[in-house]
Amino acid sequence: MTTNLDKVTAVQTRISALSARVTTVLQHANSSEWPYSALTAEVRLFAHEMAETANSMLSRAAHSVGVTVHDCDGPLSAERTAFISKRFEALSAAKNSSVEALSSASFASADCFLDLANTLLNRAEQCIDGYETIYGTKISRGPLWEK
Repeated sequence: MTTNLDKVTAVQTRISALSARVTTVLQHANSSEWPYSALTAEVRLFAHEMAETANSMLSRAAHSVGVTVHDCDGPLSAERTAFISKRFEALSAAKNSSVEALSSASFASADCFLDLANTLLNRAEQCIDGYETIYGTKISRGPLWEK
């Protein structure tokens, strides 16, 4: 189970990083300070929706590997490690499969959920930063825009 615990730690690291981005997007979408005070209501609502959906994906990814989003703030405790091992064994027995097959499917699912969350956050960040519309169309700027 050591290999799986290494994978759990890798998933935790990704969840932690994406969770910080969710928080940042929500802060920017709700900010009344410049430059975010200039965001339209549509961009604010879109970014908020994308961040909340990404947060749901993070919870789902964490659940897939037997942790919670709150567990991702630090190293796994001995109790959580034992729980994860027993969870994979119990689920594999209930689903009539091997622990290896179940863990492969669980980690692949977690990776997929995390990739989806990353994509949603990228869209929200691009809209907040003024590089895309809420429909994904690139916003063209002249050469003086960046000056």
